[in-house]
Amino acid sequence: MAIIVTLGLLAGRTVRFIRMPAVTGYLLIGILIGPWMVGVLDYDTVDVLSHAFTNPILGVIAYMIGGNASFQNLVGLKKAILYISIAEAGMAFIITLLLITYIGPILMPELSLDFRSWLVMGIVIGSICMATAPAVSMAIVDELKVIGSLPTALLGVIALDNLYAIVGFSICTWIAIIIIEGSVSTDAIGVVLEQLFSILGSVLLGVVLAYFMSFVGQITWQKYQRLILVMGIIMASSQIALTIGLFPILVNLVFGFTIVNLQADDKDYIGVIKPIQEPMFALFFSVAGAHMNLDMLRSAGILTMLIVLGRDGGKIIGSWIGAVSADTTGPIRKYLGFALMPKAGVTIGLTMLITEIPQLDPISNIAVTAILASTLINELSAPPISRFVLARGAYTRDQEYAIKNNDRGATI
Repeated sequence: MAIIVTLGLLAGRTVRFIRMPAVTGYLLIGILIGPWMVGVLDYDTVDVLSHAFTNPILGVIAYMIGGNASFQNLVGLKKAILYISIAEAGMAFIITLLLITYIGPILMPELSLDFRSWLVMGIVIGSICMATAPAVSMAIVDELKVIGSLPTALLGVIALDNLYAIVGFSICTWIAIIIIEGSVSTDAIGVVLEQLFSILGSVLLGVVLAYFMSFVGQITWQKYQRLILVMGIIMASSQIALTIGLFPILVNLVFGFTIVNLQADDKDYIGVIKPIQEPMFALFFSVAGAHMNLDMLRSAGILTMLIVLGRDGGKIIGSWIGAVSADTTGPIRKYLGFALMPKAGVTIGLTMLITEIPQLDPISNIAVTAILASTLINELSAPPISRFVLARGAYTRDQEYAIKNNDRGATI
């Protein structure tokens, strides 16, 4: 593990010289040392590392996203975040659904699927396309150390995106089963009730954890004590959530959001994680890179491109529509949609659930392969784009200080 983190950090620092985000370096070194290239890590090792670290680290990232959505930070942006998140998530769903349902049969007749199967695939994949990866955005915001309305709106929209995706997937799988079976069966009702339990249970557990930490945190004075407390709760909650069928990302998202708005003292429960962020990101994305199956790009090419076009196009168009409707500032209108392109954790998690629904078996193999392939393309292409737009549309604390002191050379 130490070798992976070290190589990841070195790769991250190296790509910065060519103005690429560190995340891209982490992914590339993971691909290089993974089983599909040099083979320093074999399949079994990658699987073990993935199972051991993916959910805890995604839990930390979700906690930080929620923790950055304090009511104080969101002042003046609540309307914009709501409008933009609804518009871009909705457009990503609609455009992906239309492309797969109507363009898919024309470009891929060899699959021999009827209209109902294409419609079901479009509905399910469209719901997953609403999700946005918090890890990439959080890593780039931390790397650039940017502040302002653009990164604040970005993190707020991402939090809602993943909530929409989880709820939307639950509803859409229920609709898909009804379409396949032609009626509202007990299986369809069972699926939606199970997903509803998982969503409500995740929210409830996140709130309970926040109150628990607020109480226990009263006896922790040192920064390292708060770090141990936060990390312990996140890792425990992730495991508990998996064991009882909840969503670890949603649990920790609500946990972070609740604690940052609940605390009335000067204890910083979010900032304590910053010292371990970079090695944590290096490990997470290096393992993610090693897990990438490059052969998937060949086996599901056309459907993969429809997913990429539908989702990214929907995010960009929808963000602009939402920003205009909310009458937001220029940087949010121009750049936010491009910063929402990353996808990974929630997307992959929901994709794996497709294989657990028997009614979706006729489309599960091609759908899962195409979604994972689109995620591979996205993880390599989206980080540089996100870094570029955040660097253009936000500003650093040094620039903020200069602006407050009427330094005309500072730009936002």
